[in-house]
Amino acid sequence: IIGIPIGILGWFAAPYILEFMKVPQDVWGAALIYTRVVFLGTLGNLGYNMNAGILRGLGDSKSPLIFVAVACVINIAGDLILVAGFRMDAAGAAIATVAAQAVSVVFALWMLMKKKLPFKITKADFKVNSHCKRALKIGLPLALQECLTQISFLALCAFVNRLGLDASSGYGVACKIVNFAMLIPSSLMQSMASFAVSYTHLRA
Repeated sequence: IIGIPIGILGWFAAPYILEFMKVPQDVWGAALIYTRVVFLGTLGNLGYNMNAGILRGLGDSKSPLIFVAVACVINIAGDLILVAGFRMDAAGAAIATVAAQAVSVVFALWMLMKKKLPFKITKADFKVNSHCKRALKIGLPLALQECLTQISFLALCAFVNRLGLDASSGYGVACKIVNFAMLIPSSLMQSMASFAVSYTHLRA
């Protein structure tokens, strides 16, 4: 329900987003294609994160690691085939990323169905029900927190892009380093969230 509208809206809003970010004209076309394809893959991204969240909540952090490993292998292979082989440039890189996420979702669902769970997954779970309200109550503040953080990064990126392609490229590399540095606190946040949920249920 959330992923499909975001994907469609992102496809049409991509040029305006790039214009707001002052993307250099030299890379405008490649950035537009990449952004649109990645927006179309929003559903796969959401599916992976939801499945990974369920497993982490059950105390299983190894399975999401396997999903990521599989996605990374597929992504690298896709880049080699589509970008290096078929010369599809940014479009090939985006398709490889989205395809990797889609395969990881299927793999995650398969593992979730094979796993012995303390509850049963039925068709009713895929409909709007009372649990959706609880999930939104917890998820919306988290989403707003992430949204505000990312908006600040986008605003900074828009400022840097005004300085030219060299500055924009340097900022992109710096962002990757920052993301790598944030892995530890991000992992601790996810593990503590799972621990707190489990502890709350045990106390109840």
